[in-house]
Amino acid sequence: MALNESLANLGCAYLDMYLIHWPQSYKYLPKADAKPDVNCVAPDVNGAALAPEYFPMLFDGKSPKHPGGGDGTAGTLSNDCVYAPNGVAFSEMWQAFEEAVDKGLVKAIGVANFTPAHMDEILKIARHPISCNQIEHHPYLQQPKLKEY
Repeated sequence: MALNESLANLGCAYLDMYLIHWPQSYKYLPKADAKPDVNCVAPDVNGAALAPEYFPMLFDGKSPKHPGGGDGTAGTLSNDCVYAPNGVAFSEMWQAFEEAVDKGLVKAIGVANFTPAHMDEILKIARHPISCNQIEHHPYLQQPKLKEY
């Protein structure tokens, strides 16, 4: 689990808050199985190489496609599922986060950039509350309906 790696890197026993950063997900790709341009991509952002196992993709000879469906079912080349989530249902992700709370690895869990519809899906199965929804907010993007939620 990425959480364990983050805790080790930070030298912490637990995190105060752990967020699902974006309403888009990918099926787990073990580091040893990552093969850039075969089953994943290896992004380079401003000279920083990102770990390819975090970017699984399907290749059809034209362009890489995201592997997964919005309901947690497997994606296909004809259904690249760019809109959230890709590969893992929100309920499955949230349950993994709740297990981290249950184990004492995280004190609170939340989301970022989720719409009310996304959060409603989580709330159907949640045992722990959504502690926050971190969103972009400024004079040009005020999102009043989302803030009302």
